[in-house]
Amino acid sequence: MSELAIAGAKLADALAECERLRKENRDLRKRLGLSEYEIPALIGAPVDSFADSAIHSKSSSEKKVKLFRSLFRGREDVYAVRWEGRNGKTGYSPAYRKIWSSPFQRKPDAPKEYFPLTDQVIHDHLTGKLTAGVYPLLMDETCWFLAADFDKATWQHDVRAFLQICAGWNIPASLERSRSGRGGHVWIFFATPLPANLARKLGAAILTRTMECRHELGLDSYDRLFPSQDTMPKGGFGNLIALPLQHLPRAQGNSLFLDADFNLYPDQWAFLSSLRRMTFAEVDTISLLLSNLAARLGLWNSRPRAGIVPAERPGLRTFETILLLPCNLAPHLVRGRSKAQANLLRRDSHGPPLSETT
Repeated sequence: MSELAIAGAKLADALAECERLRKENRDLRKRLGLSEYEIPALIGAPVDSFADSAIHSKSSSEKKVKLFRSLFRGREDVYAVRWEGRNGKTGYSPAYRKIWSSPFQRKPDAPKEYFPLTDQVIHDHLTGKLTAGVYPLLMDETCWFLAADFDKATWQHDVRAFLQICAGWNIPASLERSRSGRGGHVWIFFATPLPANLARKLGAAILTRTMECRHELGLDSYDRLFPSQDTMPKGGFGNLIALPLQHLPRAQGNSLFLDADFNLYPDQWAFLSSLRRMTFAEVDTISLLLSNLAARLGLWNSRPRAGIVPAERPGLRTFETILLLPCNLAPHLVRGRSKAQANLLRRDSHGPPLSETT
């Protein structure tokens, strides 16, 4: 029996044990006269199920917005909006109310009043009135989803390998082509908000397993995970991610969800309403199994390799999160090495991306 089959059997046993414990917990709560719906705060409240509501392209805008917000959930007290400058420069900034001291000058010291994320904002995003981004890291340092960002020329090859690992481990991963059409986001949704460090550990484990199984691929297109931090940065919101299905790029076939062969789903809303969301038990168990498998194969090191000096990065506590940073390396560090050796160097490097011309 292969190691993947053994690990899969262990996962099935662990999930069965979790279900047994849930049943035992329900029985005990019933005997004690406690409500079944009193869920501990750490786990969070279950989200609405859309399995029976059959959301599709002809559904009302209210149902679409509700489904959208149940999946792409982040902070609701603030959101980001895309802007374009006169010089062609673009970016995202938190949406806030501007206070002006005169018709031509904004008060520089006035505290910012951020606009909350509402149904109307999502409706305007979907209809093209604005382009919104969400901050996935919540105030309690949990998150509702994990997203892996891929770009550059090899993004399709790398995403295909990543998705194959997800499929092999029964991880419900969904691929969105980016706004530009030159990259992709792989989304994994959760049934309840999970600790960000656990979600990012899952992403790191998938990436490590992908590089081990497909060492001929360099994963050069991998950029980062969202949320991008384990903990909330002081005075900030953490990294934002642009929301999908914005009207303008959607008209060009971008910012839409694709199947494993990179074909568009004919009904984007029916696809989104069918998505399964991972539980805390699933994420915790699969992260542990993948990490243990990588350790047995010698892929998960607690120390950097010779010549690779880790840099101090906010939010990075251990080398367990090595894959959460861009994995470009200067050519002189990988020249003459096999693909497998180069991947190990990419994985173990904590430093910022080095110049391609070095």
